[in-house]
Amino acid sequence: MIFSKVTAFAALLAPLAAATRNSTSVKPSGHYDNEAPGCTSWYVVKPGDTCQGIADWFQVPYDNIYSLNPDINATCTNLIPDIAICLSASPRPSGFVTSYLPTANATTLPRSVPIAAVETPAPEAVAPTVAAPPADEIRSGVVPECKRYYQVFPGDTCESISLAAGIAMTDFMRWNNAAWSCKDLALGSYVCVGL
Repeated sequence: MIFSKVTAFAALLAPLAAATRNSTSVKPSGHYDNEAPGCTSWYVVKPGDTCQGIADWFQVPYDNIYSLNPDINATCTNLIPDIAICLSASPRPSGFVTSYLPTANATTLPRSVPIAAVETPAPEAVAPTVAAPPADEIRSGVVPECKRYYQVFPGDTCESISLAAGIAMTDFMRWNNAAWSCKDLALGSYVCVGL
């Protein structure tokens, strides 16, 4: 009786095991406009995919999905089937999270994936303010309950600020929910790095 249940369960899982997810080193025609410069590997989103599922499958940190694809919103609700997302870039964008990535020339990825080590820049010290800076210097869209701020300097990116502050990119994006993107951080303005 147990054998037949296990066999039936295995038969149900067989189509899932046979399914493959492919990455490509050739830039697909359909992709997000605002991806990391130097992208070397893409994945074409399938119906039902989630950022967490893609990150798990390709063994990339969840936050890298956002750092490589700034057009994807903080809750990952705007993934579009048949549109490609960037999985890896060279050189690595500032603030890239330490991880192991599949090789850029991988085509069909089994569950056991050959991986290549990725070097990560050391986080810089962040000196968040304790008190709120003047209201006119706080970047629009910062949540009102913010308690820790960071002043934007030349070379800063959303990724480098969140990495240096020790916060997840998803938190950074949620706390700085605005119409601006990470491509246009205003120098001298303050962004939220803690509640």
